[in-house]
Amino acid sequence: LASACGAAHAQNVGSVGAANQDATGEPPGGAARNLSVGAGVVQRERIRTNANGSAQIAFKDSSALNVGRNSDVTIDKFVFDPSSGAGEMTTSMTRGALRFVGGKVSHGNGSTIRTPAATIGVRGGVASAAYDEQGRLHVIHHYGVDNVTNGGGTVQLLRSGFETVVSDFN
Repeated sequence: LASACGAAHAQNVGSVGAANQDATGEPPGGAARNLSVGAGVVQRERIRTNANGSAQIAFKDSSALNVGRNSDVTIDKFVFDPSSGAGEMTTSMTRGALRFVGGKVSHGNGSTIRTPAATIGVRGGVASAAYDEQGRLHVIHHYGVDNVTNGGGTVQLLRSGFETVVSDFN
């Protein structure tokens, strides 16, 4: 009962902007639920989709996270001060695909996407990341600055449409 109450009282960091029946959210300490438009999303919530699923999460700073099919994404941390526009965002993706559209937080400290293959820093822009059938991570730059970092070093993406492919953490 205590964990259910904790999940129920967790602070919303955003809301579901789009979803279908094959997308679920699991707040910390709570049970998995089907995502529905307008439902709140909390920090450390795990979003999962199956082969037919997708979801869009709209955050309080105007950021958006589009979660593709067969994905497993967790909103690790989202902190935002509307009066200053400052904040921090960290998301993890263990499989699947996502597109991050940066809001106010990404223009300051930036937003971070962690994957098993690399960490992606998104600064003031838009980035897509997806795993292919061979387990390689593809990071596509759309706008702003994207830094892709792992044991092999850092690649900075600045030109729209450019991509880097990461085969493993090294």
